[in-house]
Amino acid sequence: MREEAKRLLLNAPARLLVGPGFIGTNRLQPSAANRKSFAERLESEFQTRLRQAHQTATAPVNLTLSDIEILLDDPSIPVISSTLAARTLLRHGTRDHHIDLLLEQLAQDRFAVCLLNLTQPGSAAADDWISVILLQPLIKSANPHQFLVYVCNSQQSHQSSDDKDHTSTVAALIQTLRLYAQTQRFYSELFLALVNLETLGEQAQPGTVVYRSLWAKTLTSVRLKLPDITTELHDRMELDLNAKGLSLFDLEATTDSTIMPYIEALSADTIAWVQHSMFVPTAKQAVKHSLALFTTFMRHAKLDDISATLKNISWANWQSIQLALASLPALVRAAADDLWRLVSSQNRADLGLLLQLQREDLLVEQLLHDDDHQ
Repeated sequence: MREEAKRLLLNAPARLLVGPGFIGTNRLQPSAANRKSFAERLESEFQTRLRQAHQTATAPVNLTLSDIEILLDDPSIPVISSTLAARTLLRHGTRDHHIDLLLEQLAQDRFAVCLLNLTQPGSAAADDWISVILLQPLIKSANPHQFLVYVCNSQQSHQSSDDKDHTSTVAALIQTLRLYAQTQRFYSELFLALVNLETLGEQAQPGTVVYRSLWAKTLTSVRLKLPDITTELHDRMELDLNAKGLSLFDLEATTDSTIMPYIEALSADTIAWVQHSMFVPTAKQAVKHSLALFTTFMRHAKLDDISATLKNISWANWQSIQLALASLPALVRAAADDLWRLVSSQNRADLGLLLQLQREDLLVEQLLHDDDHQ
């Protein structure tokens, strides 16, 4: 498909048709000879590979993302299970490397190929995987950043050149690529910092899921005597637990859902020790990083509210920190939602501009690399 993509890019029309900026068509040749060749390869190569991977007598009928990756055996071809899931990751400060890889290839070569799941989230139907060729040809147009997209789908019900499922899926893919390109430069680290601050605020509130998880991880660290855990803290915590018939070595002591009796069994002095030596330094580091990061962004009212809250924290003891952080999760969610709406509201057409910036960055990096080796 890469060779096909290169040929299509070279022969792309000088002007694209008006409309959504892409054309859906089917690249799978319908000839009987091609079908016969594909069926033979399916049995001799693909199904054999799947049977070996699953260690079963028959190959699975419904192919998952990992199945597709096994069949491809080529990590340079992105396999995208869900563009919605990829955008959700982005909203919470992480990234789908498949989307980043596709974006990198499109920026570098002006074309890219990928496999994409056409099935809608929550559908009971078997997964329907399609091959996609993305092109960004050099065209003379009022909008020079349009895209040309070819879709290959073997299902007979999806043979139309303007298939509505292909159209909506490609539109979602272009939008996802734009969001990844936009946040790559400006927002990914900010969204991750906001997620970490929300977590910090919830960790400070006793009884929350995140609070229990924090203590479960803490008791795990103490039980394993990790480098930052003193023998004195380990022995003191075990002594407190033993007095209640419990132990650090109980499975329940490191499980979120059963941790509360172990926290309650610790003396006030032991809890204060853990808070002072482990919780406070971690909170300080997160706050310091976030405040420094916020200064690199243009003024935003909701980020200013978060900054004011963080700057007013008294670090005297964990109790005062808990009070200061009580309002943090709501403030952070409001800011993150507002910023996400801002990023999402941009026009899809600006993906071309973002790719152009990425190409310029790649060119600068290459020139610097060449200079270093002269």
